Amino acid sequence: LLSVIPLYFLTLSGCESTTGLNNGDGVIRGNIKDSTSTTNLDSVVITTTPATSTVMTNSSGNYIISGVEDGTYTVTAKKLGYFTRTTTAIVIDADTAIANTRMMFTG
Repeated sequence: LLSVIPLYFLTLSGCESTTGLNNGDGVIRGNIKDSTSTTNLDSVVITTTPATSTVMTNSSGNYIISGVEDGTYTVTAKKLGYFTRTTTAIVIDADTAIANTRMMFTG
């Protein structure tokens, strides 16, 4: 009976569930607008912490960061002439997290 117990334990400890694992298939996307005029802002530099990719918004104010692992990210938006803004994005089960924000002009 004692020789069966260690074998049983090894069998259970070798099992691992793969439900909910993400190997970098998630996405963070969003839109950046001027806080006063609500105009879409292009050429806004978007970074994340923890680090993923650095991207820039397009002429419609949109950005996409792909290849993101599950987790909580601080998304930072920077553009000359505007106050830097941060928001939080949470990627769960390789899904898409939306991180929109509005930036205030400094001058």
